[in-house]
Amino acid sequence: MKKRKMIKGEKICIFVILLISLLAFGASLKLFLANPGVSTQGTFPLLTSSIMVLASLVMLGEIKYLSPSFEEGKRGGEKLRETFQNLFPDRMVPVILLIVVYAVALSRAGFVISTFLFLFLMMMLLKAGSWLRSLIISAGIVAGIMIIFQFAFHVVLP
Repeated sequence: MKKRKMIKGEKICIFVILLISLLAFGASLKLFLANPGVSTQGTFPLLTSSIMVLASLVMLGEIKYLSPSFEEGKRGGEKLRETFQNLFPDRMVPVILLIVVYAVALSRAGFVISTFLFLFLMMMLLKAGSWLRSLIISAGIVAGIMIIFQFAFHVVLP
């Protein structure tokens, strides 16, 4: 049986998953201890976060059985740069930043303005067409959402 090589960024992803799993486990344990019982609100999160921690530890243990990765013989900075290039290709970082800005703008500028700008900028970033076409599509989507949610479902948008 041939050993597979470690994928770029695999170690970092496993450590991040383990960290998130441990944080979820801690929060769910706190929730469970506040109201212990089999059918309480903390039982399912505690169970799922326990499975996440165990799975992360198994993945971490399996790393040592993989054949040497692309990282062999490279210095720290070079390994880190290549890992980030593999994990966040091309326009991934600007897309993530745009999502974060949208989340902040949603509470400050309101749904209509922030969603319109988010859609327009995302289309421009991903080169979905001309700026006029992106403007019209963004306005149409926001108008459609407003009509459906506010007038048909009577939901107040932020």
